[in-house]
Amino acid sequence: MIFMNENIAESIGMFLENKIREKILSNVPPPNAESTIKRKGSSHTLIDDSTLLESVTHIVETDGEDIKITIGILDPEVAEYAAPNEHGVAWDNRPKKGTENTPGREWFIPPRSFIRSTFDEEYENVLADIEKQIVTNVKAKLSGK
Repeated sequence: MIFMNENIAESIGMFLENKIREKILSNVPPPNAESTIKRKGSSHTLIDDSTLLESVTHIVETDGEDIKITIGILDPEVAEYAAPNEHGVAWDNRPKKGTENTPGREWFIPPRSFIRSTFDEEYENVLADIEKQIVTNVKAKLSGK
């Protein structure tokens, strides 16, 4: 008998979705370069407009007893620019490499993890929530509710 269900999965998905949004709004370090601040008119990292923030979502899929939760930036067009921010782009791998020589510069876009870091930070909370919800389901099942 399985006590994990779609309601628990949906709750986990929404919890992590909201935590990722909170992370984006937290102004993830390192700070933007002066050239970036000048171009976009703001020093807030990860936010040019609200597209990235609004694109955080989750999907719960079931296949028999298997439940899969997918959380993150699922729109391929948004993921195309979310990924370089999540993982960073090394200076030597930057697009449109010019002849500009910048000794010692490591990053074209520094990593500003907002998905992986959220999962790492919230892992224990998610496990505790799953355990709590499963215990509630078991107790309800045993009491006939």
